[in-house]
Amino acid sequence: MNTVFTNAIITAYCACFLCTGTANQPTACGKMPVAGVTVAAPRSIPFGTVVHIEGIGQRTVQDRLARRYDSRWDVFLPSHAAAKRFGLQRRTVTILRTNTASPPKKPCPAPPSKS
Repeated sequence: MNTVFTNAIITAYCACFLCTGTANQPTACGKMPVAGVTVAAPRSIPFGTVVHIEGIGQRTVQDRLARRYDSRWDVFLPSHAAAKRFGLQRRTVTILRTNTASPPKKPCPAPPSKS
């Protein structure tokens, strides 16, 4: 059975200094963020976990938020304007596949292929 987070707080970010405090840097797991793939998740969710966010689609956990926002999910978008327009939303997040590697050989697996 899949784990479901109802009424989860979803925000968005881009690679700019205003969103991340540094510009064009890798995610917490060392990969460069990719729009349509990368999501920052609570620390309790392992890197590489694949989730479905209601109305947004499938994403792979590749990043983290600041500790004070650890309960949120943050979707990576291609521009600051898009991230600002997204704002703060509440949606359902479903865990589709958890990265169960213990310990993982790579801290951040590649996203699943779209087939």
